[in-house]
Amino acid sequence: MAETIYDVAVIGAGPAGAQAAVSASHQMRHVLVLHSGKVSFSRGRAYWSKSVEIEDAPVFPGIIGPHFAKELMKWMESRPVVDFMLGSEKRKTGIDLRDGMVTKLTRNGELFELQASTKTLKQNTPLEMASFKSRTVVVAAGFDDKWPNIEFDASAERLYKQYATVFRYAGNKKGWHVCIRCDGHLHVDEHLALLGVGDYIYEAAIGAQDFTDKITILTNGRPHGMSPPVLEQVKARKINIIETEIKRHIGEKTNLLGFEMVDGSELFFHGFLVDEGLIPNTKFLEGWDYQKDEEGLIVTNEDMQMLDSSAEPIPGLLPLGTSSPVNEISLQQRSHSDRRQACQRRTPCAVGISHGNSSQSPVERVVMTNVLFPTKALRLKMDKYSEIYTRLCKIAELRLFLSGMCG
Repeated sequence: MAETIYDVAVIGAGPAGAQAAVSASHQMRHVLVLHSGKVSFSRGRAYWSKSVEIEDAPVFPGIIGPHFAKELMKWMESRPVVDFMLGSEKRKTGIDLRDGMVTKLTRNGELFELQASTKTLKQNTPLEMASFKSRTVVVAAGFDDKWPNIEFDASAERLYKQYATVFRYAGNKKGWHVCIRCDGHLHVDEHLALLGVGDYIYEAAIGAQDFTDKITILTNGRPHGMSPPVLEQVKARKINIIETEIKRHIGEKTNLLGFEMVDGSELFFHGFLVDEGLIPNTKFLEGWDYQKDEEGLIVTNEDMQMLDSSAEPIPGLLPLGTSSPVNEISLQQRSHSDRRQACQRRTPCAVGISHGNSSQSPVERVVMTNVLFPTKALRLKMDKYSEIYTRLCKIAELRLFLSGMCG
């Protein structure tokens, strides 16, 4: 039996990975999607909107994270692998959706090889591995948020058991939030508690002030760690800082109400945001020469291509949802706040929303320019045709508008 070589392998089955897979299969490519959810039990950020509706996803006026994840799976499953003839050549198109957590990615000539664990991870149990080959790889594995060590059980084997109490309240309207841009609208003019330290948490506070001016920063027993200029800004904005350690949550069912502190005092708020940093799910890239920012997010150029240490694009390796889209020049010019806030939002890129006058979503644009039209000459030709098509559409829209006005 002939070895299967996919046109595109997508690591991750979240919003960005699903959009990339569907866009590539729509262009008659044979696509592999490796979904780690059932293997590692890791959950992407969208999942944590457990009872908070995601209101900025296309098609859905409002949908909670677990339901959104199921719909993405259905979307990919609607494009099964089929054979077709192109002239005298037999080809395959569609999406081959597999359970798999990629542990290693290597390149051999023009092909990528992906090593993946395909069964549920269990302690003291050998991994069941499988190998896949592809001409192009889309890295859409996302990242995990760091959670607060409040009522943390270090003796538990699984992450969800270690943070069982925290996860009880995560993703609920009256519970832990991880993205102020996503969920700030739930607490307009209400008292927000922001947990974190350093200048990072001040950036979250700036975002929170679009929704409320009642903000308290909790450091959970640590020094605030803010630089003097930032601390001055905090004081000027009348943001309170409390450095007392948190002992336990105070809640009712899945609603978080406040905290009991180690000194016996109790604090109550309407909303809670944690910003302790991010953990990119890119361990399989160890050994690769590629640029990262200070949080480990992949640095790309304007075409969303990964860059090596010499700022040269890495052919065939494309990051989505785990990247910081800055080019070599702007990397030094853009502030950490700009990049972090772009990553913290439930970005349009993650759910495939079109921008401006373009008829393509950002993810579709990446797939089209780097997977389907990999050479610069072809991309220029595609841009030219796209511009012509856009102009024709505008002319058609104008004619329809005028005909309507003239009766």
